[in-house]
Amino acid sequence: MKYILCFTTMVLFFIASPCNADENTFAIENSTNTFAPYWSPDGTYIAYSSSTGNSLENLSGCLSREGGMDKEKLTSENESGGFFFDPWSPEGDLLLYISNLTGNYELWTMHPDGSGKKKLTEGVFLENYLLGLRGWEADWGPDGSKIVYVSASSENGDIWDMVEKEDGTKQRMLNKSNICKDSDIWIINSDGSENIRLTDSNGPYLEPQWQPEGNIIAYVSNNPETEGIWIMESDGSEKSRIFEGKAYDIAWSPEGDEIAYVKTNNNHTTSLWVMNADGSNQRKITNDSGYYKAHSFPVWSPDADKIVFNYGDIGEYGIWITDHKGNEKLQIGRGFMPQWSPEGNKIAYTSAKNKRRSISMIELDDKSLPDSTKMPEKSPSFGLLESIIMLYALFIMHKK
Repeated sequence: MKYILCFTTMVLFFIASPCNADENTFAIENSTNTFAPYWSPDGTYIAYSSSTGNSLENLSGCLSREGGMDKEKLTSENESGGFFFDPWSPEGDLLLYISNLTGNYELWTMHPDGSGKKKLTEGVFLENYLLGLRGWEADWGPDGSKIVYVSASSENGDIWDMVEKEDGTKQRMLNKSNICKDSDIWIINSDGSENIRLTDSNGPYLEPQWQPEGNIIAYVSNNPETEGIWIMESDGSEKSRIFEGKAYDIAWSPEGDEIAYVKTNNNHTTSLWVMNADGSNQRKITNDSGYYKAHSFPVWSPDADKIVFNYGDIGEYGIWITDHKGNEKLQIGRGFMPQWSPEGNKIAYTSAKNKRRSISMIELDDKSLPDSTKMPEKSPSFGLLESIIMLYALFIMHKK
């Protein structure tokens, strides 16, 4: 339950609060929030999601030129869905997205102009993608012929979570019967044929990430007996654990020779690490986080020299850049889910201004980067408010 509540908060960070449409360059029609930007391979367009109000039933997939010009809603009024992972095929001619157009949430593809919509899966239970549960992702293979993704089987009956609309009526928001903690990694051809399970249903297995220009898939196991980061061939063979322990948000370097990841420590702090593709040369590139803070969403720069990532309280993340060796760390802004442009000179991200979630941009140059910014020390100290809370809790416990 704590797991679900934690990452439901991540989605509410995106869609919880409305405000004026003219404050958002990427706003579409009546959308109140825009989030999760992803650059096209040539850097010309940005695919992203938008929402109206606070209902998961009002999600849309959108496209815009990188400056917010020529905005277009790609999904129809008869469906809810959008982009919850990088949707672009390697050639940029297809977008992978989630939609409930035919009832259940399934994987679909379409052209960037919204044409040629094709449903790829049937009955694979993708509701967890909408909740923002960490690790529920899909990824294109390097040649665009295959897609790897996470799916789960339904365990319960028809149990719906309801949401109250502005007029006081209630509508179905999410079918909880399709939300499961167990999950497997599947692979499917990009035309929807040959849907094959790659893992053994002893997970949960999450975060499938295809090696750039390779045939290896990295993924995470959250099973206590097999916990860690694993790699396997794209046919599911030659599985090997390359990191043992709690980890999440794995990211291949552009050349496919290194993997960045976030390690969770036993004292509930986190740190950002990098290792070789075979698990060797594991090295820590940030200090441990403070309590109740976290690292997340590491993304390599196109030249593999730097990594942008989030660090901070949940919902209040700073955007940081470090070199891949961890020698220098610079905070460049505040927001969520940063994404490098293909040229490496801009970063798109989700920001929160006036309680509205919108897409913002950072242009990178020497003048825009601070000279130096220190990460928190390994032994974080408590501020005044935290100290008061802790002392009060101890006082109550002592009285009892």
